Amino acid sequence: MSDGNRELGIGRQGSGDRRQKSVACNAASRSNPVLGTQYSVLSTQYRVPSTPPNLKSPIPNPQSLVALFFSLILLLLAGCNEPVVADHNPPAASAASGGALEVVLAGPPVRKSLKLISVQPARVEPIEQTPIQSKIAAYVAEVVVDFGDTVKKDQPLIKLRAPELDAELAQKQALLEQAKAELVQAESGATAAQAAIVTAKSQVVRSAAAIERSQADVRLRESEHQRIEELANSGSVNRQLLDEARQKLAAAEASRSESRAAKDSAQAVVTQVEADAAKAMADVAAARARVRVAEANVTQLEAMRSYLTLAAPFDGVVTLRRVDPGHLVQPASASAEPLLVVARTDRMRITAPVPELEAAAVDIGDEATIEVQSLKGAEFTGKVSRTSLALDEGSRALDAIIDLENSDSRLRPGMYATVRLTLDERKDALTLPTAAIVRQGKEAFCYCLADGKAVKTPVQLGIRVGDDFEIASGLSDDVLAILNKATSLKDGQPVEATKPPPP
Repeated sequence: MSDGNRELGIGRQGSGDRRQKSVACNAASRSNPVLGTQYSVLSTQYRVPSTPPNLKSPIPNPQSLVALFFSLILLLLAGCNEPVVADHNPPAASAASGGALEVVLAGPPVRKSLKLISVQPARVEPIEQTPIQSKIAAYVAEVVVDFGDTVKKDQPLIKLRAPELDAELAQKQALLEQAKAELVQAESGATAAQAAIVTAKSQVVRSAAAIERSQADVRLRESEHQRIEELANSGSVNRQLLDEARQKLAAAEASRSESRAAKDSAQAVVTQVEADAAKAMADVAAARARVRVAEANVTQLEAMRSYLTLAAPFDGVVTLRRVDPGHLVQPASASAEPLLVVARTDRMRITAPVPELEAAAVDIGDEATIEVQSLKGAEFTGKVSRTSLALDEGSRALDAIIDLENSDSRLRPGMYATVRLTLDERKDALTLPTAAIVRQGKEAFCYCLADGKAVKTPVQLGIRVGDDFEIASGLSDDVLAILNKATSLKDGQPVEATKPPPP
């Protein structure tokens, strides 16, 4: 075969290769239309050379056939791979320019009743509980009660024995009798002193009367002396009668002086007996004081002896006993264990510690439901009777206390319970789900649907119960709010709204 024929053969072979490549690209184009268009473009890149082929030999060279085979493989790989890389950007650009809309749920806010409930563990305690301890050191003579016994107020529980107290009480009682006798003696002395005062004062009165009598006698003698003296001077009587008159006058004056001295003496006696009477009254007061001291000593000993009987402080039940007859008990101290414990169980106290974040919402009168696990989940209802007001320094919790009637004695001290406190209740409140709310610091907002877009709307929040927020202000019932995906939306973003599923 001539060189021209060989070149023609090569040309025919090249034409066959182009047909094979075209078939391969068409097959690929059926599976991928985009790639098919790229392959049709790439097929024009390879053309048959214009120089006539060498037709010397009709049979191709094996080496040239192998080289041609590998060339075709490279062309196929180049035609099927390069266009894929080149065509990735246009679809992405198309998606970015078109933009799929965010699908959201939209609907009006829902009116419902909200109850803010705090569920807390609680402990069951008696309304009153008293440890019974001894005031004095003594021996236990008798223990009247035992575990679980029902007792009444002032009922004896334990009887103690202290012989030294009995002896001391007898001594104090004897001293009291002695003080009373001394008081009687002092009162008698005071009475005698008062009588002496009366006697002395009467003597003063007699002395005063004697003075008056003496004074009258002196005036009489003076008058008589003057008359006789005049008669004697005129010579009518002798001088002897004048001397007698003068002596009688002197005697009367002396008697007057004596009466005055007697009065002064009687007055002094009055002063003395009055002083004695005052002393007697002081002795009476002292005796009475000694009687009161003796009585106080007896009362003190009787009070100490009263501690020998330990009685129930109220109606209740004995929940603990740690004493037996013959034990030597000591006065109560901070570290001493009680001999008995009496608890009042007709009313029980449920104490629930409420965390600090909810403590401010606890009010007296809040409704409470108490579930007691040990009573097979039995539930009791009540209200908050009181709170501790101050938070515990360790747990930072506020004690909410619920008092319950327990006439049937179902509740027992030491039980554990679960308390559900209704802290707040809003009836017919406007609500949105939590997924519709975005909170930024102290501000909150949601998104409303307007003209196919999300519109940022500030709101004031009330309480939160579960997955619902109360909308205090900022929305009305007829607004269409976006109910989910609030955190991923932006103000003015186009959205596609769907109705929420029925509840």
